[in-house]
Amino acid sequence: FLITGFDLLHRLPHRFPGREKLIEISAAYHLYARHWKATLVAFAMSLIAHLGTFTTFLCVAYALHAEDVRVTPPTPVPVVDFFAIMPIERTISSLPISFGGAGWREIVLQILLHNLAGVREGVANLIGSLSFLIILICSIPGGLVYFLYRPSGPAGRVKLKEMQREVASLEHDIAEEAR
Repeated sequence: FLITGFDLLHRLPHRFPGREKLIEISAAYHLYARHWKATLVAFAMSLIAHLGTFTTFLCVAYALHAEDVRVTPPTPVPVVDFFAIMPIERTISSLPISFGGAGWREIVLQILLHNLAGVREGVANLIGSLSFLIILICSIPGGLVYFLYRPSGPAGRVKLKEMQREVASLEHDIAEEAR
C-alpha cells in the first residue's frame, strides 16, 4: 500500500531494469485496492477453483479406495486430512521445476498421504497421476479455444493507460445507467 499510495516506483531511475513492468504491476495492484469488491469476487472464484481441484483429487482417492491402513479396519481418508494436504501439494507442484509439476506432485502426495493419512504409497502415487490426467483431459477444450482463437480486430499489445481509460469509461457508463 505504501509503495503504490506514495507512487514510489516513479522515483526509480529511468534506466532501472524492469522499471516499467514494476510500475505496471504497481498500478494494477492499486486498481485492485480501489476495487476491493471485484477483488473479493475474484478471490471467491479462486477458492471455488481450488476446491474443485481438491475435490477432483479426493474423488480419485475414493475411486481408488484410498484408506488409512494404520487403523483396523481400514477407513477412507478423512476429507479434512486430505484437504489439509492439498494446499501443500498444489504449492510445491506449481513451482517451475518440472513440467506441470510432474514427479513432484506424486512424490509430495506419496510422502504426505502415507505419513499423515496412512494411505499406501503406491495408491498415493496413483492419486496424483490420475488426478493430473483427469484435469488435463478436462482442460483440453479450453486449451484448444485458447490456442486457436484469433481476434477479429488488429492484434497488438494493450498499454496500461489504454486499459485504465477503457475501465474508467466503462465504470462511468455503468454509474450513469444505475442512476
